[in-house]
Amino acid sequence: FPSPAPKIHPLLYLVAVAGGIILLILILGVLVAKRKRKHGILWMPDGFLAKKDSKRREPVGQDDFGM
Repeated sequence: FPSPAPKIHPLLYLVAVAGGIILLILILGVLVAKRKRKHGILWMPDGFLAKKDSKRREPVGQDDFGM
């Protein structure tokens, strides 16, 4: 006699799927945080550093000492 498959409550499937989704979101959040930390300076918020203007030249001669 093949034993009948034990009936698992549908709520158990729902809880398992929800737990898997939450775990996936947490893992993705950790990976994104690590990537941001690798690329930028920790204490600077995103977009804080101004882009360096390529047309601007460094001071030359006496102008350099006034700073």
